[in-house]
Amino acid sequence: MQSAPAGFQPSESIVAPLLLAYRGVRSADALLPIVATAAAAMPNVTNMRKHMVGRKAVAAPHTRDVFWRHNPESDSYGLIARCIDVGPDQTPAQAFGTWIWEASFISFKNGQYPDLIPDDCEQVRLDVTRYRIQKNGIVGARQLALFRHLFVESFRALDPTAQVYGGQHDWQAHWWPNPPPAAAAQ
Repeated sequence: MQSAPAGFQPSESIVAPLLLAYRGVRSADALLPIVATAAAAMPNVTNMRKHMVGRKAVAAPHTRDVFWRHNPESDSYGLIARCIDVGPDQTPAQAFGTWIWEASFISFKNGQYPDLIPDDCEQVRLDVTRYRIQKNGIVGARQLALFRHLFVESFRALDPTAQVYGGQHDWQAHWWPNPPPAAAAQ
């Protein structure tokens, strides 16, 4: 078994970077549709958040979802996915600046990690570039863990022998259990 490069040690952290190496479709061609598909596959969650109505803070249902933005002219990450809460009178574009977490993506030219990854492999890295912490941990952690898993599995669909280094990328059903029927009816 090959050892991981510095910064890509085995970890279950959902904020640790992920490095993927795979064969097949070029990273530039595969990355955008994979991120778009993973974002679209995320289940919507409704939660109550306060927003101002006049001078009074009123609780209103917000839909938590994952949206992506592509900017090929960017000097750093050309593709980002953000988990955001969209208010009742907002569009996703209006709410995009109010993030819960953000994953950013970059593809590398072959040879970035020559001791680890063969020259004929494409290389992609996912970095969690923004996240919020509250009393009970990372806000939106379930969505982030599921998004990371869907991202990795999409590359594994392109190449079943894809190599994955870094943080959490597997999924366990008990992380996001469905509510029991009695609780859902209430």
